[in-house]
Formats: sequence, C-alpha cells, structure tokens
Amino acid sequence: LAWALSRADRVSKSLQLAGLAGRFWRIHSYHSEGRLRLAAALAQPGADKPENAAARVQVLRWAGWLAFFQSDYPATRAACLARIDICRAMGEAGRLGLAEALEALAEVDTEEGDYAAAMPRYEQAIAIFRQFGGALGLCNALTMLAWLAMRAGDYELARDRFAVALTHCRAAGNPDLTAQALAGRGELAVRCGDYTLAGAVLEESLLVRRQIVEVWAIAISVFTLVWLGLRQGD
Repeated sequence: LAWALSRADRVSKSLQLAGLAGRFWRIHSYHSEGRLRLAAALAQPGADKPENAAARVQVLRWAGWLAFFQSDYPATRAACLARIDICRAMGEAGRLGLAEALEALAEVDTEEGDYAAAMPRYEQAIAIFRQFGGALGLCNALTMLAWLAMRAGDYELARDRFAVALTHCRAAGNPDLTAQALAGRGELAVRCGDYTLAGAVLEESLLVRRQIVEVWAIAISVFTLVWLGLRQGD
C-alpha cells in the first residue's frame, strides 16, 4: 500500500488496497494508523475520477468506521454523506453501498442521541438490503435497530428485535455479526435483571470474539461481563 501511495500511476490500485486493508485495521484496533492511510488514499490527485467510484466507497466506508470507533462522529458523518453521494450517482450498482452508508449514519445518530433521525435511516437500509440481497448488511442493520430500541428504553421491542437479528445472524453463519447480536442481547438481559441469561449470552459472545481475535469487541464483552458482576454484587 505504501508503494502504491507513492506512485502517481497507481491511484486506483492504492484505493483498492486501502479498502481491502480497512478490515485489518478495524479488527486489530489500528484505528489511527488506518485513518491516516485511508485519508492519504482519498487525497491523491485523480482519486475522485468516476472509474474509482466503487473503490472510493470502500475507502470511505472504513474511514468512517475507524473514526466511529474513536468516537469522532463528525468525521464518521462526513464519510457517510460522501458515500451516499457517490452511491446514488452509481445508480443500481451503488444500492448496497447506499444501504451500508445509511445504516452507518443511523449509528452516528444513535450515538448522538438523535433516535428520531436514526429510525428511518435504519428502515431505509433494511428495505434496500432485503431488495438487493445484502444478507450481512441486513443482519447488522437488524441488530442495530434492536440496539436502538434498547437505548430508547423499549426493552420489550428490543427483545423481539434481538431475537429476529440473532436468527438472521446465525443463519448467515457470520461469527462477527452473531457475536455482536449476542452482545446486544446480553446487555439487554443485564438491564432487565435477567442475570443468568445475561451471563450465558455474554460468555458466548466473548468466546466467538476471542476466536476471531477482534480486540475492540473483546474489550466490550469483558466490560459488559464486569458490569454484570457489579450488578450481581460479585
């Protein structure tokens, strides 16, 4: 990637490589390094040419998520809005990318407490995923929709939504998304005082996350288990 970024004739290749490296930076929590590399890829002269649109969408996707996990929500929002513009210009070829960007934007809204703005964006994303066959995107959006209900204090609705999300995640066979849905269900159980269920679900989530070595997510699962222990007086 460093070599490609140093070559004016390798703009397209560097964008592709940066987009592929995004998951590596995310999983291993190299957020700052990743953001610098992704920003460098996007800043290259010619990076915004139409033929680079699909690669730019992926680079912006990871630039937004790495910013998100550093709680830099303005940067995440900017990346999401840029993705939305590109994906809309791509027409049908950009529909799944549009759904992913809308879902990510809804997560920013949720973190900033704007639940009213988050809801329609989740719903739009889910509709697109269903229409265009984005199974993994659908799993993630359903889980985050459940999380939104939990954050808003509607625990009954959150319970139903987590059940739906978990069914989809397990059917998709994706460990990252399954662990994420389990973590949400576990947190809900803690909030509801169902400590036995919470312990079982959170331990399952932690086990999966350790298997895929997702550093940031492991820390979240451990923290929630500590919170459970405190709630139990353990």
